[in-house]
Amino acid sequence: MNTHPLLTTDRPDAALGYGPQGLASSFAGLAASLGVDLPGVPVRDLPRAHGVVSVLVDGLGWSLVQRYAGHAPFLRSLLQDTTHSVPAVCGFPSTTAVSLATHATGLAPAVHGHVGYAVRDPHSSVVFNHLSWKDGPDPLTWQAQPTLFGRLADAGVRVVRVGQKKFATSALTRAAQRGGTYLPADGLASWTAAGIDLARRASAGEPTAAYLYWPVLDQIGHAQGPGSLDWVGALEQLDAALRELVEGLPAGVHFSLTADHGMLGIEPDGALRTDDPRHAHLTDGVAAVAGDPRCRFLYLPRQDESPEGRQQEADPHRVADVVSAWQESVDTHALEAGLPGPGAVVVSRAEAVENGWFGAGTTPENLSRIGDVLVVGTDVTFLAFVPGPDSTGQMSLKGWHGGLHAEELLVPDLFVPAR
Repeated sequence: MNTHPLLTTDRPDAALGYGPQGLASSFAGLAASLGVDLPGVPVRDLPRAHGVVSVLVDGLGWSLVQRYAGHAPFLRSLLQDTTHSVPAVCGFPSTTAVSLATHATGLAPAVHGHVGYAVRDPHSSVVFNHLSWKDGPDPLTWQAQPTLFGRLADAGVRVVRVGQKKFATSALTRAAQRGGTYLPADGLASWTAAGIDLARRASAGEPTAAYLYWPVLDQIGHAQGPGSLDWVGALEQLDAALRELVEGLPAGVHFSLTADHGMLGIEPDGALRTDDPRHAHLTDGVAAVAGDPRCRFLYLPRQDESPEGRQQEADPHRVADVVSAWQESVDTHALEAGLPGPGAVVVSRAEAVENGWFGAGTTPENLSRIGDVLVVGTDVTFLAFVPGPDSTGQMSLKGWHGGLHAEELLVPDLFVPAR
């Protein structure tokens, strides 16, 4: 398995950084290269440019790029430039709703507040997921930090976000990626052409930042597994489009490619399930369950269940009991499956925050969005299924992410400097 300097520690929690080696600095560095001052976010020392093209491929982890480089000759050519092609850390949890906000704001989840796939709103007690946003709060108040797109637009840079039409006005887009204009492009041909056209505007003297998002690999990976026949075919098509895009860029335009997370191929029939009588006690006394099967959030009751009360810490003795019960079941599950280790770590919210999983500067509001107990996959097999409205259809999925394994955390950071 490929490693990263930040992941050589014995404790995975110590591996997460939101500085220059992380996803938070990917677009921030490009933005700064346009001459815009961006205090408060980590930026890289890049040469000045007239324009930037930032591509984010959903689900294309670092290990997947390397493993399937034989099907992607253009990406393989970029990997050969080891100065400009390195792995980066996407942050935690390793999931789309979190990483898109990190990439677009330059901030850690502790600050932007997208702390998981699904979370409990401390003001309404409703559990909602950030992708569908069903029953969720106002996206503009839920994520109130300025985005890099907005900051660039305010500085006079032409900012265009290119992606599928269905995402143009989604709540997640409005929360995490507002700023500039949105250009729908459902097919690879129109997506590529849009990137080239925007770059040429920059070359003509109009400072331009183009952000191109491509979700297809993630969609196929979840349904069929990363590395499946259709997944490889989609990678080959994307690779050809990326070559056309980069070769069509005029002088003075930087190009960057990254991803929001990697992906593991896991068969769900081996999951730890709370509808199994041996593990049914795991939800006893739990007020709400959120997160996802690789990163479960467990919320415990408060004596004061008002919004203000839910911002307080849960009874530490009760938290310790839940951590102990879950860790025992995780250990037993691994032993019965013949695994070499437990496959997951169970920690309190306080421990996760103290160890920097969500970054620094957690506000009381954002802290209250995190589960009191976290159950997080650390190997390549662990899943925790808790039956509920959000679990419908999950048992048919083949691709997973959200945890602390290197194949989930590490994403490509590929850079082609302006000519």
